[in-house]
Amino acid sequence: MESASLGLAHRAWRLLPAETRRRAMTRVAGLIAGRPDRLPPAASEGIVVAGDIDGAN
Repeated sequence: MESASLGLAHRAWRLLPAETRRRAMTRVAGLIAGRPDRLPPAASEGIVVAGDIDGAN
């Protein structure tokens, strides 16, 4: 039953115009996304490197 309702929801979603789907997903992502800090962190000396700097690009 769950897969049938999911299929129905998916078909209903696909009936919406692409622009409407894009705007809806953008709005949902905006609601889910974390909010930036009001005050940025204090400036610090030096550099911060994130990720693997030893691997090939």
